[in-house]
Amino acid sequence: DKTNFSIDKAVETISNDNSSYIENYEKFCSEIISKKDPYFAVYDFEYEKLSEGRRNKIILISWVPTNADTQDKFLSAASIQVLKERFEISHLIEGTDANDIE
Repeated sequence: DKTNFSIDKAVETISNDNSSYIENYEKFCSEIISKKDPYFAVYDFEYEKLSEGRRNKIILISWVPTNADTQDKFLSAASIQVLKERFEISHLIEGTDANDIE
């Protein structure tokens, strides 16, 4: 009925080497761009900051393919603010093609 959000899946990625982080993010993005309808993804990006320790930033990815239904595009745009507030988003990535979220 397009009045609620639901969790499609949750994946926990824990790694100690940078190559695994890159591989995890690339796999994450490839799953998103395979979607034909607007889709939101929340990514908890963990990183190390010199002399300050481990940090994390919550990233919201809004995937709205150019060929998506016009009504779905409007609904998606209206939903972004709700999600940003709910998840305390640090960064928003809006994508309509694969290059936008890579």
